[in-house]
Amino acid sequence: MPPRPKPPLARIAPMIVSPADMTEESLASELANWAGPLSYKPHWIWGGHTTPKGMAMVWNGAKSEQVCRVLFAVIYNRPLISSWRMEHVCDELNCVSPFHRRPKATRGADGFVEKLPVLESPDTVADLVKLLRAGWTFEKLIEQGKDLNMVVDASVILDEEATAET
Repeated sequence: MPPRPKPPLARIAPMIVSPADMTEESLASELANWAGPLSYKPHWIWGGHTTPKGMAMVWNGAKSEQVCRVLFAVIYNRPLISSWRMEHVCDELNCVSPFHRRPKATRGADGFVEKLPVLESPDTVADLVKLLRAGWTFEKLIEQGKDLNMVVDASVILDEEATAET
């Protein structure tokens, strides 16, 4: 019988060069306190395998997967939909910190955006669109405990409005 593969955090933690001495426990602790993208958190520089374009990769079960997608799955206990990407909010190419990333919808071949599963929330997407128009940021809404799926939907609506105006 082949040996069981290490859990994702056990494989990822030793490959994060910064902050120094990242362990599986400290990584799990950081991720448990994750409240959305916060740019003032330090970079987590990837010291493991990368693609020729510089994308951080880790072996996850039976396939190689982007580190940012694995971290999203650990944080939210569900995988990121394949048509979505994790957008950088920092300028460091090798940074894998989830605090410096946010999920970004991309349109499929049919022109529709595939949505993350909806969680119950007292807010509506229209309420969140109003907050974004009033100057609230994506990060601030997440910090306030707003549902990630609904905040992303509101951001997509604003992006579509901005595109339509230009």
